[in-house]
Amino acid sequence: MKIGWYTDAVLNPPSDLFVIEPIRLSEQEQNLGHYKHCPAFSSYISQTFVIKSPFDLELSFNENKVRVLNSSLDKSEYEKNLTVDIGQYPTVQMELHIGIVSDAPCTIEIFGAFFSTNEQDLTYRVIPGTYDIYSWQRFLNFAFEWTNFQKNIIIKRGQPILYMRFRSRNLNEKYQMVRIEMTDDLLAAVKRCQSSKLFLKGKSWSLMSINKLLRLRKKFIT
Repeated sequence: MKIGWYTDAVLNPPSDLFVIEPIRLSEQEQNLGHYKHCPAFSSYISQTFVIKSPFDLELSFNENKVRVLNSSLDKSEYEKNLTVDIGQYPTVQMELHIGIVSDAPCTIEIFGAFFSTNEQDLTYRVIPGTYDIYSWQRFLNFAFEWTNFQKNIIIKRGQPILYMRFRSRNLNEKYQMVRIEMTDDLLAAVKRCQSSKLFLKGKSWSLMSINKLLRLRKKFIT
């Protein structure tokens, strides 16, 4: 099955300065031990895809506020895309300028890049999620809880930050990621889903069913 990935059409230019192409985990992790020959392990990493950070970012937490100490992004860019919720742990979200879509029912699972990161060095835990990328079109979020806010969070461009896996009705499905253009129909679907999420809290699953009907016979991947 082909899985399409696209960039934000409003970026000028919509360039790789904001998005790094997803790759298979098997391509990311070249220096593996003897376990790389295990069929279960090799199958797992061949069907897991890596999202890399397209920016440098350093955050600190003091006086009950999250502060950006350093970033390769323009101030207006991270102020627009970075949101913070101060609870038991600070919850930070950075909207990424990449979206994922399929032309048949298929769920995406998003979770932390645990295999590519030394967990002892992590000061945060990624908030995982899943949804149907046929019924719901949106840009991905890098969302995490800051569990050790005594330490700064330092993220470098090119660093794996998220993993993705896909599930369809065919349990033996093989997936291929292809870059697609942001068409008018796709942009309309993204705007519909993004705006609905903001105005109708807690209704995402119901809205997915509606959006699924709206995109009948529309193909986004050629």
